[in-house]
Amino acid sequence: MDVAEIYFAFHRRATLREVLRGETAWTSIFGHVEAFGYTIDETWFFFDPGRSLTSLKITHLHDEVEALLKDRFDRAEVLYRFPFVPCEFRFPLHFSMNCVTQCAALIGRRAFTPSGFQRILRESNAEVIHGPQKQRGSS
Repeated sequence: MDVAEIYFAFHRRATLREVLRGETAWTSIFGHVEAFGYTIDETWFFFDPGRSLTSLKITHLHDEVEALLKDRFDRAEVLYRFPFVPCEFRFPLHFSMNCVTQCAALIGRRAFTPSGFQRILRESNAEVIHGPQKQRGSS
């Protein structure tokens, strides 16, 4: 699969109240990241590495792609566009694979937290296509 562009959707952090009520998982206190993009033959993929269930959807159907994109734009706090450059897969040197380590590995980077991965994306000149243009810590 020859990827043309890849996007990363960063979701908001869950509150402690939401976790204690059972509305979301403990791991979402740090936020959540998912990836999607398209290949050179215009096939779209949507990769959502969840805590207990990982979802990978591959489609080229226009209506399905539009619905999935709308869902990502509605739920995500920030979306980055990263022009994909083929890279060698680097084994993540972290204790466990979470959503961030899996998404970062797609582009040959290592990250463990959503904020760290966003910093790596900004340093790699990834473009913010949805959400605040100026992130915390940037000048």
